[in-house]
Amino acid sequence: MEYLMDFPHGYFRDFAINIGKVQYEDIGPAIKTFFKPENLTLTVVGDAKKLKEPLSKLPGFSAPEVKSYLED
Repeated sequence: MEYLMDFPHGYFRDFAINIGKVQYEDIGPAIKTFFKPENLTLTVVGDAKKLKEPLSKLPGFSAPEVKSYLED
């Protein structure tokens, strides 16, 4: 797979380890520049009956909009 995607040998094997090495100081300025909380959408997949109330209590989030996967 790595060859087909032109990734270096061991890319997938080492991916999680390499992500774990990233520090906030490495990416903090980029996050503050490019990610604006008011423009973000959080998608949660699961049982709406169990998740809607806890999600509505998270700071900075409005009332969750629930959509059934059965809807068009």
